[in-house]
Parts: sequence; structure tokens; C-alpha cells
Amino acid sequence: MKKAVLQNYQIQKLLPHRYPFQLVDQVIEYEKGKSIIAIKAVGIGEPAFQGHFPELPIFPGVLLTEAMGQTCGLLVQLSNQDWEEQQPINYKINSVKIGVFGEYKVKFFTPVVPGTLVYLHGELDWTMGSASCLKIKAYNGDILFAKGTVTVAMIDKKKLIPQTETLTT
Repeated sequence: MKKAVLQNYQIQKLLPHRYPFQLVDQVIEYEKGKSIIAIKAVGIGEPAFQGHFPELPIFPGVLLTEAMGQTCGLLVQLSNQDWEEQQPINYKINSVKIGVFGEYKVKFFTPVVPGTLVYLHGELDWTMGSASCLKIKAYNGDILFAKGTVTVAMIDKKKLIPQTETLTT
């Protein structure tokens, strides 16, 4: 297996997600502005397996899609700060902006079961302003679990906080 480009503790500083919703364990390949490959190690201890077909545990497609989206968010975030391997990472960038889904189109082919090492590949298709569209796939060797596209955007975190308004009639 390849040496990690980013370890879990570094990913935690870049993504806002935490266990059990941080779904990217390591980044093993990164090419600035082009592509990224990350790993999700799917274990039987995943909380989703308690209720998602306990007799035949299958990793939910929505979580696989989220893992691919988080991988793409890392690619966009690292590319936006012009990061190169072996260089310091600007972790402060995460304190202001966050990557969110705009749209995703994913097809599923093979179920992911406990004990699977899932490779998450994201490849930049286009960028327009703060939005980027990426081609995504989840696989292990010749086994394709899912593929499609995802659109992510970097937005100010304050815009995600629900605003309470008093309605007047």
C-alpha cells in the first residue's frame, strides 16, 4: 500500500466532520487542481451496520456518496490554498469556509461490506467561482462500488447557521 499523503489527524483539521461522520481515513495520492485518492476502511464497528441490514451488513450508499464528497472537498480545499505534498497546510482556511454538496449523481454497482478497504477517487472536471464539479468513483482493485459526479462549493460557514426571523402579518 502507498504511504499516506495526509493522515487522519490532518484530515480532521481540514474537514468539519467528526466520528462517526468523518468518512475519509487517509489520502494516498494528490495532484493539485487535478485529482485525489483517499481511503475509507469499512469495519464491522461502523454505527450504520447496527440498523442497515444487521443480518447482512451493507455500507449505506448515502454514506459512500458522502465519503466521495468529503474526498472531493479535500481536493478543492487543498488546491484552493495551492498546497503541494511535503508543504505545511494552512488549517485556518477551514475556520471560515466549508465544502457543501451542490448536486450529485451516483450509480451503485457492488455493495460495500465490512472488512473492505474502499479507494475514493476524485478528479476535477470544472471550476466556476467557488463551485467545482468532480468525477468520482469508489473501488477496490477491479471491483467498482460506485461512480458519478459531485458538485461542491466552498461557502462561508456563517451562511449555514439558521437565521431566526419574526414574521409579521
